[in-house]
Amino acid sequence: METENKTVAKESKAAKKGDGFKLRLIYAIGLLVMGVVFTCVGIVMRISSYHGNSYLEWLKNYGTPGLFGGGHYSGNGDGSFDVRLDDGRSAKFYLQDREEPYLAVNPGNAGAEEEIYVFLSENMNEETFTFARDDGEKITVSFENTYKFDQFTEYGGWDGLGLSTVMTVFLSIGLAIIALGGLQMMAAFLGKKVLWVNYLSVVLGVLFVYAYGLGVIGILGGLRGAKPLREIKKAKKEAEKRRRKEEAIANKESTFTGGAFMNAVIEWVSAFVTFITLGICYPFMACWKLKWKASHTFIDGRQQVFDGNGLQFMGRYMLLLFLSAITFGIYYVLCAKVAIEKWCTLHTHFADEIADASEQTGNEQTESTSTQKKEKNSEFDGRWYQLLGVNWLCNFVTIITLSFGQCWAHCYKERWFCKHRIIDGERLSFDGKAMQYFGKRLLWSFLTIVTLGIFVFWLKIKTLKWTVSHTHIVEKEQAA
Repeated sequence: METENKTVAKESKAAKKGDGFKLRLIYAIGLLVMGVVFTCVGIVMRISSYHGNSYLEWLKNYGTPGLFGGGHYSGNGDGSFDVRLDDGRSAKFYLQDREEPYLAVNPGNAGAEEEIYVFLSENMNEETFTFARDDGEKITVSFENTYKFDQFTEYGGWDGLGLSTVMTVFLSIGLAIIALGGLQMMAAFLGKKVLWVNYLSVVLGVLFVYAYGLGVIGILGGLRGAKPLREIKKAKKEAEKRRRKEEAIANKESTFTGGAFMNAVIEWVSAFVTFITLGICYPFMACWKLKWKASHTFIDGRQQVFDGNGLQFMGRYMLLLFLSAITFGIYYVLCAKVAIEKWCTLHTHFADEIADASEQTGNEQTESTSTQKKEKNSEFDGRWYQLLGVNWLCNFVTIITLSFGQCWAHCYKERWFCKHRIIDGERLSFDGKAMQYFGKRLLWSFLTIVTLGIFVFWLKIKTLKWTVSHTHIVEKEQAA
């Protein structure tokens, strides 16, 4: 008992260690810290970009190098700003070393030197600057006539040339990372029980894989947490498959248990491999799909199996291509479909019949046993001209009814195929009605429209499920 408890405790500890919770939590905290840092930088930039309430103070600090280096001069490039005086003359306002500002006035005479006026005072109420020349002559300059005063009044002392944009970017990034950090924090705790939340950690990790290894931590945590949950999900899926199989056998139901995803994968892979091999691997891909389809098909509770392989089908396939080539495609149009159906039916059986046959292995085979085995062969006894007539009639009805008769055509064709299909001595039948199928197609078309075509992914498998559900084994008395 003590040993068993230790084993359970050890397994529990190993499971806890392998769920990736700590890694996901560290990643979440890292994102939150990163977001706070970015936000704080944005706030500091907002505060540090303040250049004073007075225009002169703001102008003095305007050339201070920014966070990314370089000054914010956008005047004349020499530290001066253009000023227009009330009398129409032009001047340059110099902030010499940011300590002794002065005004250099252009006298208007060619070759004359600029007149230098030293800054005396600042009057914010009157919104003027006062300057004086060496001889005592004074001059006043209105704020409104100075370069970039409009920008000063607009931003109220805040620097709006580039730095405010960068600051906004930092604030936005910081708040966005904080939001993602909160999402990852949720993923850290919910990831113990929810599979997709672990994949969320992986996605967020990919987004931040460049940031000091944080992204790598998130990816590792998400993958580690998803692994045990995937195993649990896989086990539940297998258990559900077994349950559905046992239920179908017990209730003698006709059902198809295959999924839309696997069906799509098989079709896409088959089409791709067939294309890149120029059709050479088509027989192998066709057998792969037939095996998968048969393993998920139950007719009145009896599971089907397909024992054909690609090499066997390759010989038949090459013969069909040869006969089609020498008849200029006529053989393919008339006989190929029936020939392929005969071969596929020949290799289709019921799983219980194979199990019974394997139990008799090693026993002496009597004449009655041989007769019974012969009676239980699988075969398709339809003729090519019959199928040609069926196809012609179905296509004709579909065309003249503007495709509304396609539901009748589908049921008519399936009924003909089942009538001529014998599996291990058991003839099949199809009891589906056109109106039943029409109702299903109407519903599926509506779902396709409202999902913007996404439901097409399930459309083919839904048709297959409905068709199999109406396929049954004919009773011996009825067959006779």
